[in-house]
Amino acid sequence: MSRKRRRSKNGGSTATAGRTRPVLVPWRERSRAVLARLRAFARDGWADALERFLTARFGEAVGEASVSDLQTAFDDYVCTPGSAGDDHAPEQAVEGAPARSILRVFVDEEQDLDAEERRILPTWETERNRRVYLLDHAHRDRLALWDPLAGGRTVLHLIDKLPAAAAAALSRGTVVVATSAPWAKRRIVLGQLELYDTDDAVEMYRGEVRQGGRMWPALPPSTPARGL
Repeated sequence: MSRKRRRSKNGGSTATAGRTRPVLVPWRERSRAVLARLRAFARDGWADALERFLTARFGEAVGEASVSDLQTAFDDYVCTPGSAGDDHAPEQAVEGAPARSILRVFVDEEQDLDAEERRILPTWETERNRRVYLLDHAHRDRLALWDPLAGGRTVLHLIDKLPAAAAAALSRGTVVVATSAPWAKRRIVLGQLELYDTDDAVEMYRGEVRQGGRMWPALPPSTPARGL
């Protein structure tokens, strides 16, 4: 005999007695919370090492560096294999192998991560990247982009949505500099976006790429905005 389900006042059903449904947290809220905990974990355990790294990276200009640049460098260190130090090397590690990254220590020690998060977070050591793109379509929650180095299109999802007016004001062809990483079936933006909508910006990045011996394919015709 099937068990009856109680009806709630609004007409929906509730869980059967003795069972509770897991609370579904929106992916954007969840990724934001996990990223904040990762950064707090790194600051709490490796404050001195992080300070030395940032000082070495920026030199005397560390006090003048932008929040965006400091955050990117901070995350670089957290995701670098060996950044956790020898004290956090697993006992079964092969002799001479680098210690774990702070990221992997977090994954191993953080209690509130599900199986998919434990699988995907370590990939940030290699799959997290910072790229220059050209904007195709802007939405509050995501950007449809052209990657001139890869010669293909991509969509980056935003943890923090853009104001509606800001998204509407972005013109096609705007240079977008963003750090992104995989999260479930998406690529999400970590940290601040850098947006440059002048012709000079496009020329500057195109020139740097070509000086490095690489091609910079032009932004192709616009694609329909639906289905992104």
